[in-house]
Amino acid sequence: PRPASLRGLRLGIRRDRTWRSFEVFTDEFARIGRERLGLADVVLFDPGTRIGTPEAESARVVDFARAVEVAIVGLGTWGSCTSWSVHDSVTTEFAGTPAVVVVTEAFANLARASATGRGCSALPMVVLPHPMEGRPHAEIRRIAAERFDEIVAALVAPRSA
Repeated sequence: PRPASLRGLRLGIRRDRTWRSFEVFTDEFARIGRERLGLADVVLFDPGTRIGTPEAESARVVDFARAVEVAIVGLGTWGSCTSWSVHDSVTTEFAGTPAVVVVTEAFANLARASATGRGCSALPMVVLPHPMEGRPHAEIRRIAAERFDEIVAALVAPRSA
């Protein structure tokens, strides 16, 4: 079940160091969330280099999912990072923690196909402009503020399948 509100919850953010823009984006999202929603905590998760077995990689994501109450996962802005973002979002959802995957518009179709292939066709997704990298930090923070309500709605909206 998805929460009715994010107020007072522990938010998890899965990101890696590849996409600086997503670090700026999620830092701004967390700032707004603390200010407007009184988030209890923000837990950052960096999966690091994906060289383990699929089971070990999934186990690390499940541990992350169990440590938070809702999660934002991204950034899908290239082929492999989109696939891993969807993988981690679906793993988080299947672990019982509501998640939203964040991708750029150039990779939204790949993300939808990947989610469907993993048995989660209704995976909540927020699509950002492409490319995000190279944008000034002020513009990235503005995009985060503009998409804040959309991401919150994706985390609290009931999901059908």
